[in-house]
Amino acid sequence: KQWYQRRVAITAGIFRGNKELILAPRSQLELGHFDRKDGAFSSVDVDNVDLNKFPNFAKIDFYNATIEAGDCLYIPSFWPHVVRSYNSNLAVNAWWEIYKTPLQCPTPDPKNVTYFSDVQFNTDSVIGKRGDEKKDNPKRSKEYAFRSRLWDVPEMHRNNVLTRSTAITRLEDILKEEEFSVTPSKLDALLEAIDMNKDSLLQAAEIDRLSDSALFAEVMEPILALQPKTEL
Repeated sequence: KQWYQRRVAITAGIFRGNKELILAPRSQLELGHFDRKDGAFSSVDVDNVDLNKFPNFAKIDFYNATIEAGDCLYIPSFWPHVVRSYNSNLAVNAWWEIYKTPLQCPTPDPKNVTYFSDVQFNTDSVIGKRGDEKKDNPKRSKEYAFRSRLWDVPEMHRNNVLTRSTAITRLEDILKEEEFSVTPSKLDALLEAIDMNKDSLLQAAEIDRLSDSALFAEVMEPILALQPKTEL
């Protein structure tokens, strides 16, 4: 069995049979040896862990969950896990993209239980249906491109903040993906526009502001439109 993590949150519901899930918090993501190219999978065989090759695996605080027919388990984004299915199994997973500040999931407390039926989910109207993130989809917004890709960083999910170096690297990747020109001055200007408190860090609330279309048009669009100067 492979140890893996997803950048999306998952709700795992089961109609028949049962499943066993082994999970770890995102705060210990770096201990999971996620060494595959896409960063989602680890080379660790969880059924036969080589602790000489993967010594950090022994430091992880694991959680065990068993679900059966009628149960639904919420798996936060970037929580490593492995799933085992037993008996005749019928299950459905729902994947939740990260558009706004994700649910914060501290260490489970049996005395403080939140039932899934009590959780309210709100969708972002500028996103629409799944698939709108595709580059050739006219419904897809630049707000989404920046907001979702800044969230799509393990550092943000562990600490709820991006350091300047990580933010600059991620902004450069976004500009290239969106086919905007890239210059050091443009990267600095974008970071300054998003960084409301001017501490050279990107906080969760600051990234959430990018969902405001009017604000994005006023603050971000003029910077994105800048072109590199042609030297004579």
